[in-house]
Amino acid sequence: MTDRMERITSMLKDMPQDPFLRFALAKEWEKKEAWEKALAEYAWLAENAPDYTGTYYHYGHLLIQLDRPDRAKEVFETGMEITLKQGDRHTHGELRTLFEEYFLD
Repeated sequence: MTDRMERITSMLKDMPQDPFLRFALAKEWEKKEAWEKALAEYAWLAENAPDYTGTYYHYGHLLIQLDRPDRAKEVFETGMEITLKQGDRHTHGELRTLFEEYFLD
């Protein structure tokens, strides 16, 4: 385990619901190519911190890379809906671009 991952894991013991730490842990798992662990963290975020909008881009993109397009499509659609409700045009646009690239031919 890297020093960064150890710090994140240690902080999560005190703040297990912190979405930023969960997101950071997911990215660390991605770096290690521990795909299922990264997906589990992203799934936790989507379920428990749905307003943490950065999740959807990275979660959906990883699902695409792992050839799970049906779930990726759901993730992108959920993310676009949430970002639209929040008025987060930047993140909505990023999600829309990926969605169109992969699902609108």
